[in-house]
Amino acid sequence: MQARVTLASSFASLRHTAKTAKTAILVLFGMLWCSAACAAEIERIEVSQADLFYHVELTATTNVSHDLLYSLITDYPRYTEYSPRIIRSVLQPLPDTPDAVLMVIGRACIWWLCRDLVKISRVTETPPTGVEFEIVPDTGDFSAGHEKLVFVASSPGTVLHYQADLKIKFASRAPAFIGVWLIRKFIRSELEDTLAGIERAAALDSAD
Repeated sequence: MQARVTLASSFASLRHTAKTAKTAILVLFGMLWCSAACAAEIERIEVSQADLFYHVELTATTNVSHDLLYSLITDYPRYTEYSPRIIRSVLQPLPDTPDAVLMVIGRACIWWLCRDLVKISRVTETPPTGVEFEIVPDTGDFSAGHEKLVFVASSPGTVLHYQADLKIKFASRAPAFIGVWLIRKFIRSELEDTLAGIERAAALDSAD
């Protein structure tokens, strides 16, 4: 019972923080993960949609070392450094568990349409190979979803696999012309920008 109360109070605190934020910028569907000399390359990306769920699969390669990439992607407060669209990323540990709750606030824009988004996830790390994000049901702008990152060392850098199934509350009200092809283009652009941002952070960290 105490763990349940603690978890509920953690979510309530994060929701209050989200409501008080004046501006928000976030990658559409919460896809802000993915990283040292701007040599990242997206090898494969697939986007599909069914029953208001968006399914994404991505494979990318980078020259960033496995350990450094894992360290950067699990340094959640630094997400604001990786993408100009992210202005707030808050991590709150869950007492008596190895997990934490992550809230990211941001703005997603497709052409002239923009929307502020809040995504709250329970984060489970399995170092050094994986990170999973489970959407806290009916919080923020996502009613359900799961994301998984897998890191594979590959000389001289790392192969990153990303898989997500996400349901956005307002998806059913999106204009008809915003089809999967446009969302796919948007996601690819955002992931490329975020990878470049993580790589810049890796280069700076390596220089210190």
